[in-house]
Amino acid sequence: MTLYICKYFFLAILLAALIKILNTANLMIKLFNGNDFLSVLFSNAAGVPFYTCGGAAIPVVRELLILIKPGSCAGFFIAGPVTKFSNLVLMYAAYNFRIFMIYIMTGIFGALLFGWIYNIL
Repeated sequence: MTLYICKYFFLAILLAALIKILNTANLMIKLFNGNDFLSVLFSNAAGVPFYTCGGAAIPVVRELLILIKPGSCAGFFIAGPVTKFSNLVLMYAAYNFRIFMIYIMTGIFGALLFGWIYNIL
């Protein structure tokens, strides 16, 4: 079991190192702070794999607010909990597939809509 877990753990570390090397801060600021529409879209996409938990996300969002637009931060902060793996497993186990897909689509499109509206205001 340890070998199985270590294989994926080291793969995750390697992937994180590659992301750190290939992504520069200027590239991220350019992606997340440009066009209102695209910046919210990119931040929602980033919120899906990079969100961990509410307590850990608060300092991340605080720092993101300094660098990027508030609507993009809102999209990240909303899309993350909706697509967190433990929440998805719970929703899939508790409800049928149709309700599960409605949950995901409502959360993601709601985060996009709220982020765009927040950038406009």
